[in-house]
Amino acid sequence: MANFAISNGKTRANEGGLANSSADRGRLTYRGIASAIWPGWIGWPTVRKVLDQCSGNIAAADAILNKDVALQSQVNDFFKKNFWDVYGLDGVNDQFIADEIYDSGVNLGVVVESKFLQRALNITNRNQKLYPDLVVDGVIGAQTLATLNNHPNKKLVLKILNVLQGARYISIAEADVTQEVFIESWFSRVAI
Repeated sequence: MANFAISNGKTRANEGGLANSSADRGRLTYRGIASAIWPGWIGWPTVRKVLDQCSGNIAAADAILNKDVALQSQVNDFFKKNFWDVYGLDGVNDQFIADEIYDSGVNLGVVVESKFLQRALNITNRNQKLYPDLVVDGVIGAQTLATLNNHPNKKLVLKILNVLQGARYISIAEADVTQEVFIESWFSRVAI
């Protein structure tokens, strides 16, 4: 079964550390946790305190924060609860697909990635000869997980997930040119 520590290690490398880009809709972000989206995260008081102590110097604050063991534990707990457990990824029998679902969910949102998975499974069921279409509701439940785990061509499902992810990034950048600054970083996450 899929392992959170493996997926989380890959995603943490993609997310980086402390950032505060005016182009980022998430605003102040630490390890992929965006303050505009997750304002109640338990680690924000620590992040803001260290940032203040460093007179707003992002690099200096990031160096201090990355050594804070308690904060790193809070980051891991946050991601496990909100992006691993919510999908039930402990029940996925393919680590690469679990990595993809987890990483894309962190970057694009849980509902978006859940719908990507359901769509990928639906278009690979050979016109419902392998299994009936799933409801594309953005919720990964027992039926979606069972369908994924029993799928005869997981490599194809993974490729489709990456294609949908890339298409989503293009749509975001086309809809708002200020987001084009992230396209290289975003596409580094698309492994096709």
